[in-house]
Amino acid sequence: MKQSVFFKTMLSVMAALPLLTACDSENVVATNNQAKNELRVNVGIATPQRPDNISPESRVVNPTGATIYKWGSAAPENVNPANFGSGESIGIFLRDAATEGPYGFITWDGSGTNAQITGPYDNLRYTSVGNYHSTQVWNYVSAPGRPSVTLPEGVYSQLCAYYPYDGSVTYDGNKYSYSSSPYGSTPYTLIQGSIISSPGNEVSDLLSGNAGWLIDSSTGIDYMYCPATGPVGGTYIDGNLPMVNIKFHHAQTCLKFKISVPSTFSGSANVTKFKVYGGFAMKSRVDIWTGNVTDRIMPSATADTIDVQASASSVLKTINATTPYETAYFCVPLNESVPTNLSIEVTIDGHTYRATISALTLMREWIYEIPLMLTQGQLVVNQVEIIPWTINSSIPVTPLL
Repeated sequence: MKQSVFFKTMLSVMAALPLLTACDSENVVATNNQAKNELRVNVGIATPQRPDNISPESRVVNPTGATIYKWGSAAPENVNPANFGSGESIGIFLRDAATEGPYGFITWDGSGTNAQITGPYDNLRYTSVGNYHSTQVWNYVSAPGRPSVTLPEGVYSQLCAYYPYDGSVTYDGNKYSYSSSPYGSTPYTLIQGSIISSPGNEVSDLLSGNAGWLIDSSTGIDYMYCPATGPVGGTYIDGNLPMVNIKFHHAQTCLKFKISVPSTFSGSANVTKFKVYGGFAMKSRVDIWTGNVTDRIMPSATADTIDVQASASSVLKTINATTPYETAYFCVPLNESVPTNLSIEVTIDGHTYRATISALTLMREWIYEIPLMLTQGQLVVNQVEIIPWTINSSIPVTPLL
């Protein structure tokens, strides 16, 4: 989807990493008893639920005094029941159930003298085959040294996932690998970046700045995440419970605008500039394990800007009573429980018209449909409709880059 970097989020200091050693009985299995079950996933997109503490009745009447903000339902516009099309890829991180550290295990042969380490299972790529949800399957894409994702019994994990897949993404900013062929009592070595630690030595992963999966809303990419999730029929994933239902959540808010002029408008009605300013961020970081936003990268502490301008001697669109200027953009709210104001500017035929939408609470996973009409020299905001962001929602998103 884009080249982003997925850092371990929300925790500034990572707990001591589980160093896998020859004497680590919890994560050691015998070859002849090893379960041959492989991680299997079903993938879908969660439908957001309206929060109890935010209702349309509590919202301030919009600037025109016409109607209040309204909750609506997404109208099905796509008869394809698949959540994802064929050929889409996601990234999965299996993490130790107890520590959230790298997940892996040691396999000993029957004599107990030869061992092999498996893991960590970080940034596993799964790709969809088929367009219909009832028949769609997600296959693991084998990587060098990792032909399959085999889960032993009794070595427990949970997973988190993100979309779309990017081979450069790491869980916490470090790439983990293990020594390849230790024997007998030779200790395993955990390699964390350039740090090599022997078993028994605790390694703290000190994260500088704000950690998290980088979201750049200006790209027009629909970033999604699945927070920590267990298997079907249980709490922790292992060889006995290898099937996981992944439910993705949209990591952003979608703002959809429709700008119209009446049939009585005199002029060319050429839209050349469009600007929105308010309590949102166009860059942010998200903790995939929890789904929380850990940082908002903004030009000011209170607001960011969507700014679209036509190139010289061109227009964004020529509109009329039946052909509006329609556009949509992603962003991340500054606060999902506190209302914000959105200031909108539209330049039509060289004149700039302004409107303010007051006391609007922006939330991720929701679409805000915002119609505006230029009437008697005023840009009027009609009823704002808030609908759940589902797979059937039609969103013609325009990247700013």
